[in-house]
Amino acid sequence: MPVVSRHACFPGLRTWPILLLGLLPALPVAADETPRPRITTHHEADRLIREYRIDHRLYAIEVVDEDTAVTLIDRDGDGNFQRAAGVEGTPPVPDWVRHDE
Repeated sequence: MPVVSRHACFPGLRTWPILLLGLLPALPVAADETPRPRITTHHEADRLIREYRIDHRLYAIEVVDEDTAVTLIDRDGDGNFQRAAGVEGTPPVPDWVRHDE
């Protein structure tokens, strides 16, 4: 019995990988690339203050003194900062900052 290559039976099969590789640049970039905030740090009296900004938009303030750390977040972009409980590390970026990019 003669041996028949699968490429002989399906001549277009050889071009599919090339076509698929050509489409890779058209795929969107991963959506989890949250912009990194610019953190400005300064001292006032006996407190350390960190301001978190993305594209010059202030969205979080962290106030650290000897005993406590308080994080304040502007959740909807109106300039009113609310205390955020349980925030460790960099505060989460609110939706209004991400959607205005």
